Amino acid sequence: MAKYTLENMINEYLESLPSVSSIQKKENKKIKVLLEGVMEQGMNKNSLVTDVYFPDEIRESAIDYICSLARRSNTEADMYNAFFSYLNNQTNLTKKWNTKKINLLPKQYTPLERQLMLTKKMHDCGHGSDKSFDIAKVAEEFMVSERTIETDLACLQDGTAILGNSFKVQFDRSRSKVEFISSVHPMMLTPNLTEVVCTLEGLRAQEEQNPLFHDYAWNMAQNIWRQLSQYAKDRICNVLINRLKLNQDWYERLEKESNSQNNMFLDEYDVARYSPSDKEMAIAAYVYKSSVNTLLVYTENGCEKEIDNCRVINIDGQGISVKTLDNESVRIKKEDIISIIPTL
Repeated sequence: MAKYTLENMINEYLESLPSVSSIQKKENKKIKVLLEGVMEQGMNKNSLVTDVYFPDEIRESAIDYICSLARRSNTEADMYNAFFSYLNNQTNLTKKWNTKKINLLPKQYTPLERQLMLTKKMHDCGHGSDKSFDIAKVAEEFMVSERTIETDLACLQDGTAILGNSFKVQFDRSRSKVEFISSVHPMMLTPNLTEVVCTLEGLRAQEEQNPLFHDYAWNMAQNIWRQLSQYAKDRICNVLINRLKLNQDWYERLEKESNSQNNMFLDEYDVARYSPSDKEMAIAAYVYKSSVNTLLVYTENGCEKEIDNCRVINIDGQGISVKTLDNESVRIKKEDIISIIPTL
């Protein structure tokens, strides 16, 4: 069984690597140091590779060793993954592991990449999900310290900038648990200019024709415009507007207003309550879509009235319908609405 010790398998792997040039030999020395690093993290050179627990143990030891390095990049993970793949291809070993294989290590994310990944993970942990966002587990998965994850969360809460556009993430904290409550959905797209124009035209149609989506469409259009290069903006304004017969006034307004910082860091509710067109109907659209209870203040026959903890059940261009706590449906005309205050 000596052949199947960790030390012997490392040596066998190193011997299989090309070592013709001086560069390859130097690289192999780095690989040797890295692979032997797992022995500094609880594993023994005589550890049996055939042990059913070996796949988990060597992966955990590799992660611990990478995290112990003062400076690291994707190189370390790539080197470990090459070794893991070599072992995974040994059918005599995988049979001993009950057909299990060593899970490859994730890439080392940049801070921005990691923050986007964290945001997506928090999406899965909010809105009544039974999943939990555990900082310790996430740190282990990303092969970083818990302090790094804490720093990323602080950056997300303060606001993170991407290509001139920024977003904040809101979440509740309980000890080391995090629950996502914000509505931000970061997306990194790589459209060509024609696809950008198609998207903007769709948003223009919604902004001009759909009162419920008016402000959301306009805010999204500004977010897209702000991320474009000056070349792309000039190409649209100076060439495509004429060729494609686009609405020049709309794009000029988009260029002018997207330079404003007033709509940066807006969540979904902010877009509604800062609506320049129809604030109360925009808020009504928000609470209707989000199924949020609200305090409704309105006028009836010249008298001001309130309905507390009601829920918007229908909305159109003429007004809204709400359901009270007594399960009574009430129709309120648009012009009679004084204020809508969500119970957030």
